[in-house]
Amino acid sequence: AKTPLDEFLRSLYDCFSKRKADDACEEFCMKFNDKKGRTRLIEVLFNCPRSKLELVPRFCRIVATLDQYPACKE
Repeated sequence: AKTPLDEFLRSLYDCFSKRKADDACEEFCMKFNDKKGRTRLIEVLFNCPRSKLELVPRFCRIVATLDQYPACKE
């Protein structure tokens, strides 16, 4: 059974616009910002598939945006 966190992380692979990246940041902060969520997010962001390298700029945007919020740094 997929958890809501799994569904969210899977949706990151469809993040092809700045708006979707920003929405993903907001959703992450509101629903999944705990130690487990942050660990899983890091795994997904740093293991970008070679077949989807166009996601790298959006993943970088997500990291830069989340870095601005102290609650995401714990």
